[in-house]
Amino acid sequence: MVRPLHYDIIALFASIVAGVILLTSKDFAIFVHGLGNFSYVGAVIAGSLFTSAITTGPAIAALYYLAGDMNFFLLAFLGAFGAVAGDFIIYKVLKKTIHYVTHESRFRFEIPRKYNLLAFLLAGAIIASPLPDELAFAVLGASKIHIKHILIFSYVFNFIGILIIGGIAGL
Repeated sequence: MVRPLHYDIIALFASIVAGVILLTSKDFAIFVHGLGNFSYVGAVIAGSLFTSAITTGPAIAALYYLAGDMNFFLLAFLGAFGAVAGDFIIYKVLKKTIHYVTHESRFRFEIPRKYNLLAFLLAGAIIASPLPDELAFAVLGASKIHIKHILIFSYVFNFIGILIIGGIAGL
């Protein structure tokens, strides 16, 4: 059973509120800055949390503070690996739902091949943004793109999104 959309909207809103609270929290900043050599592991973990609606706000706060302690290209490189791991888990969880919507439901939804590039760009914008990657996987699943390509694609666009966060933190 697919959960109602308003649950996801509430989760995203709560995540954003949590992220704002963490960004204004001196204790959280001290915690992240105190990671020292573990900041590399923190970048991977924050990257994995960057992918889900429930955790994107706190992940952005952590990535923002980590960018102050490490090179933001390295942050994006490591964070994107974590994000791909998170995206792979999301894909595996949503795979049956995506298959049902695109193949078996009464309201079949499939993106014609001639619009695959547009689907890629839309999904990439969603992945790079703070929006939940679940939306991107719905678009990519409807366009019948192989998982290997989705994960490469996920890495590139998560890298861009995290790089933008690091760039903003560096301002």
